[in-house]
Amino acid sequence: MRQYGTRACSIFLEPAYFAQYACIFLVLELFYKAGTERLYTKLSIFIVAILLLSRSGCALLGLATVAAVKLITYLRYTKRSMGYLLFVLPIIGMSIFYYFSTDVGVALLDRTAELNTEGSSGYMRVFQGYFIYDYLPLINKIFGISTEDLMNMNIPFLSVGRDGEVAMFTNGLFTLLIRTGFVGFIIFMYIYIKMYKSTNIVGKASLWLLLSLSLVEQVYLLFPMMLCTVLTTKEFNNTIQR
Repeated sequence: MRQYGTRACSIFLEPAYFAQYACIFLVLELFYKAGTERLYTKLSIFIVAILLLSRSGCALLGLATVAAVKLITYLRYTKRSMGYLLFVLPIIGMSIFYYFSTDVGVALLDRTAELNTEGSSGYMRVFQGYFIYDYLPLINKIFGISTEDLMNMNIPFLSVGRDGEVAMFTNGLFTLLIRTGFVGFIIFMYIYIKMYKSTNIVGKASLWLLLSLSLVEQVYLLFPMMLCTVLTTKEFNNTIQR
């Protein structure tokens, strides 16, 4: 499968899954290894290049999130002036323009058409969860619904394959809403906001990354979510400080 593919993804099923782990690794490089005094490391440049060449929208969103948090953190802790920011932003803008003019960038822009194509992978990841949640009865919107009960509801816009399998792929945010309801969503956000307030910059960057991935990928209760959560814990913070 890999030798005939046009997008590199290492041992992963597709580049989006590869990008999730690469972005988490980038967080460790930029916020733990580089600290607050350095803007980048040599290895972080290599990781960024891999993400850019992966032709994955997930990679680009994760990279943009991590880079934005890093730039804000760097300016804050090094007390750089606004003049420095005005110098950096044009360089970033020209780099983005150049990237999207290359073959890799053009191919990535072409894939954004999936967002307007019902039934495509990109469409299901971003929008399908909203339609499912909107279709649910009020009681399930409040308290959630199990996957088995959801499959038995015969929701009209869910396609069913020849083997009877329902094509349902929702992002992490709406998976949380569908499974636990609005009540579960509020509890979940309360816990993670408390974690955000008590963790260090590595944990904060991890949670921002988790939020951005949750908008486009199914990460709920999966390994990327677990890794981002582990990076926020006091046990991990104490370990890396030692």
